[in-house]
Amino acid sequence: MSVGSNQSEKNYRKISLLTAGIGFVVLGILLAAMPEKFTTIRMSSTTLIRIIGAASAVFFGVCTFFIAKQLLQNGNNDFNNER
Repeated sequence: MSVGSNQSEKNYRKISLLTAGIGFVVLGILLAAMPEKFTTIRMSSTTLIRIIGAASAVFFGVCTFFIAKQLLQNGNNDFNNER
């Protein structure tokens, strides 16, 4: 296995994590914006659902930001190494 394919595999994993992170941010925003749609018999408190949604949107938003930043930095390093 060459070095290029190993880097490609790492980027694929980071892109997968980035996609999942964006999905969790969207779900967190939905939970925070419309908590009454997500109430169940076990979880009937809209305030708790709103807090969970906001916390997950913030947490996964920060994670997604750092993954995107790492992807962009690696892309710039690959471009500079080709010169």
